[in-house]
Formats: sequence, structure tokens, C-alpha cells
Amino acid sequence: MNLKKEVCLILDCNGICHSARHAMGDVPLTHEGLETEIIFSFLRSLKSYGLKYKPIRTVFVWDSQINFRKKIDPEYKAHRAKIRREKTDSERKVDEIMYCQFDIIRRQVLPSLGFQNIFIQTGVEADDIIASIVFNPNGEYQNVVVSGDEDLFQLLTHCKMYIPRKKEEYSAKDFAKEFGIPVTQWADVKAIAGCSSDNVKGIQGVAKKTAIRFLKKELPEHHKSYKNILNGSEIIKKNMQLVKLPFEGTKKFDIVEDKLNVYSFNALFKEYGFESFLKDYSFLEWMKAFPIL
Repeated sequence: MNLKKEVCLILDCNGICHSARHAMGDVPLTHEGLETEIIFSFLRSLKSYGLKYKPIRTVFVWDSQINFRKKIDPEYKAHRAKIRREKTDSERKVDEIMYCQFDIIRRQVLPSLGFQNIFIQTGVEADDIIASIVFNPNGEYQNVVVSGDEDLFQLLTHCKMYIPRKKEEYSAKDFAKEFGIPVTQWADVKAIAGCSSDNVKGIQGVAKKTAIRFLKKELPEHHKSYKNILNGSEIIKKNMQLVKLPFEGTKKFDIVEDKLNVYSFNALFKEYGFESFLKDYSFLEWMKAFPIL
């Protein structure tokens, strides 16, 4: 008999929070002087994922502000720092309010609700922690990662992904159908072609599609890109340290039982003025979404 495995839901929290910011737009929510729009939107998303998967464990993973990849390549994500420097004072103020809410979610809101698996590690990214969890099983769970980050496609041999912006699941079979290569070669693609979002410079003149053709042995040997790839072994070797998950030195993380109860949810929603969560139908949805006692 094939019994469906219980789900361990793993959330890329920085990605969800950034999406929450854009979803709320310029509509602020405040309660007793505290900005709460991202907190509210994050919890609303959390409930929807809980209702979809009814997880037995829920894991919240966060990026570190310090990134050890910069020791390998100082230009790693350097363009993002440039964008931050060019922001106006008002834009910086908005960012400050946003990141303050990130911290409140991680340090106060989630622990108050009774969630126990909240992880961050200095020097590594959420992707690395997610990879460590997925590659080091913590029980007979079906891991489902909630993220739109394509870097995490490397993990699809050991999990499924739910991509929020597309509102759909993505599996290793879906990956193979889309790209025509196995999941195990995705890091090779990123190392060869680079990654513009992370400012990783790949082989000159080689885009993702060309790198895939090379790996599938469909790129003619006389092609300039073919020769550039063969001559770019040092670049590829360095890039592999940047793109392969998890980053060297990422810890292992033990998944423990959450301690959720109805009173903690009720108390927190009242504390933050989230009245809509306290309505009967919404509160019942929270009870259905998570194993709340």
C-alpha cells in the first residue's frame, strides 16, 4: 500500500517577505505605532501554504546579512550594494521599516506562535540552509520548498518546489521536460553561464541555453562558445564554489516538533491587531492548516 508522506514545508522567508512588500504596495498597516503590513502579508501567505499542504513540520529559513561567498569573489552580488547606495533617503527609510518587520517575524512572531524550526546561519544564504535540510533527511517526510529561486532547482531530486508567482508545483520531471538535462547538471549550467541576479560572471558569450547545449553534447566543436567553455575551466571551477548548494561550511539542522496551540495564535493576532484572522472562518482555517492543539 502506498501511503502519502506527510509534508515538511520549507519556506524561503526573505523571498516571501519581499513578495509581501510588493503585494501590499504603498498601503501601510499600523498597530499602536508599529508598521505591520509585511507581518500581516507574511502570515496570510503562511496560512495559504498551510492550507494547501497541511504540513506536519514547518521550517522557516532566512538569509544572513554577511555572505562568505564574497571571500571567493568580492563582486558577488555587488550590484545590489550599488543599488542600495543609490537609493534616496525616503527609499532607505522604507527599507529600514521593511527589514525591521523581517526581524520581528523571525524573532518574535513565529516563536510566539510556537514554531520551533527557524533557521539562520552567519555567512550563508537561505538557499544553503534549505539545501542542507533537504539533503540531510530529518524523517520520512515529503519536503516541499516554497520559493521562486531557480538556484534551488538543484534540490529537486530530493524535494518538490512550490513557486508562488506561478502558483504551481515544480518537480524534477518538470525540470527535465523544460531544460532537457537532469537536475544534477543545473549547477554546471550556472557555473558555465554565470548568474546575472547574483553578479556571477560566466564564460564570455555563453548564455544559459548555450551551456545546456554544451552539456547535452549538442554544441558543435568548431563553435566559438565551445572553445571558450573548454578554455574557461578556472572560471567554471571558481563559479562552482559560488553556485553549488549548499555552500561549504553550512551546518546540518535538526527538525523538531512544533509547539503550536490555539491560545498562542489567538493572543498574537489580538496583540498585532490582525482582526481578520480572528474571524471564525479565518481562525478555523488556521486550525486546519497546521497541527494546532
